[in-house]
This record gives sequence, structure tokens and C-alpha cells, in this order.
Amino acid sequence: MYADTYMKYKDAEISEAFSTIQSFREECEAQINSIKMRKRALKAELKSGRMDNITYQRTLTPLNKQIRELEFRVSTKKYELINKYISEGISYDTIESYMNKKNNI
Repeated sequence: MYADTYMKYKDAEISEAFSTIQSFREECEAQINSIKMRKRALKAELKSGRMDNITYQRTLTPLNKQIRELEFRVSTKKYELINKYISEGISYDTIESYMNKKNNI
């Protein structure tokens, strides 16, 4: 009850922060999908014999690191949003639920 009232009071601020996080997450997911496609192509090259295992691993490791970095950045953005409203007792799930209800998702 309190959370809904508070979020209605801070609607513009919360909506902007949430949409920024959603956009950032979508951008990161697109980059992750692109990296995963490159990883599949690398694996195909390895299986076809056009690439040896050492080259494959040296190419694969930075790609895995990029994926972990992007996932970490998304988590950090969510954490920043949570920290901003946690003192009011509002979790990320509550904000997400409110935004989905507001947008009729």
C-alpha cells in the first residue's frame, strides 16, 4: 500500500529511472546476443578444423569476459536504482511490478 502511494507520488522520477534501466538492459542484451553469435561462429570454425584449440580459447576468453562485464553493468544499474529507493522500503521487484501494472503489461 505505502509502496504504491509512494511510487505514484514519485511516478515521473521512477518511470524515468526504470525506462533508463530497461533501455540499458536491452542494449546490453543485444550486445550479448551479438557476442554469442560470434562464439557460435568460432565453435564452428574449431569443429571444421580451420582453427586450433589454442586460438579458439584465446579468442573465446575475451568474449566470455565481455559477456560477464555487460551482465555486471546491468546488475550495477539495477542496484543503483534499488539503493535510491530502498530507504523507502521499495524493492526492484516492486518497482518493476508497478511499472508493468502502469503500462498494462
